[in-house]
Amino acid sequence: MLIDRVLESGHKGTEYLDTFVVFDVTNVARYYYEGNDKEVWGLADDFPNIAPPFSRLWFEYAPSKIAWSDGRRVETSIGQLVRKCGVAMECFALDDVANMPEREAEVWQRLVASLSREPRWLCSAGVVMEGVDKNIAPFPGIAMWGVSEDGSYLGKNGMLHCIAPQPVSDFYGNTFADELGLFLHIPFLALSFLHCRNVKIVEPLPNPKWDRARMKSGKKPLVRYETLEIEPMKRVLKEQGERDTKGLKHALHICRGHFKDFSEGGGLFGKYHGMYWWESQVRGRASEGIVVKDYSVVAS
Repeated sequence: MLIDRVLESGHKGTEYLDTFVVFDVTNVARYYYEGNDKEVWGLADDFPNIAPPFSRLWFEYAPSKIAWSDGRRVETSIGQLVRKCGVAMECFALDDVANMPEREAEVWQRLVASLSREPRWLCSAGVVMEGVDKNIAPFPGIAMWGVSEDGSYLGKNGMLHCIAPQPVSDFYGNTFADELGLFLHIPFLALSFLHCRNVKIVEPLPNPKWDRARMKSGKKPLVRYETLEIEPMKRVLKEQGERDTKGLKHALHICRGHFKDFSEGGGLFGKYHGMYWWESQVRGRASEGIVVKDYSVVAS
């Protein structure tokens, strides 16, 4: 894991990362790049619930080398240059600003004043990249944003607020927020998945031999991490709905994976409330069934 290598690097400011809840979201990154044909993502439009479940989160992922563009597979520049990305995210309640040191509180107060409505949470994030040459370096800047009570994104005048050294901001100009914001897409998508009822958090079992070997050489045990299991819609339909009478007919109208909120009203199938992830599916005829990634919905 990248976080293990960052902790071992001894870089200033990394020693407290062992207090973060760690997620390996490479599978989410793979969906973002390769699993759908969406090319333009907006922080405010495409991530329905980014409410932080923990105060400190670390998301890491391997950028895909391939992405879809105009109906064809193309190489991604980040996938050719970057081996791993890590995003360290810290979140706190709005009331906590009053207890901060004066200068830090002023920064957050200016952000809050620029938001369209009062946030429930305030968040910041820094990015670390590991190149294909295995060199580790931080992306020079900090992103800041608010999150509303319903989990939606709040930005400064609708945009991401960023703090960076003057030479960096001068180099990037008006595009700096966009460049830094791209690294947040995968964590924001992962957070949205976390709030779905049909997505599970899975903690892979550690290999005790690796930890014993590391401890013998004077290193800390490997950081424990979690992944997201995006449960296929087939299983949801089978376990929570009437697949034969409702599932297939409904599935035929889904062309791209997306989030559906059943919090209000009668709920999913009249009784299940909350947000669900609806898996992407290819178009097809009911008489032929539909092939959906690694499973198929077969016509009756």
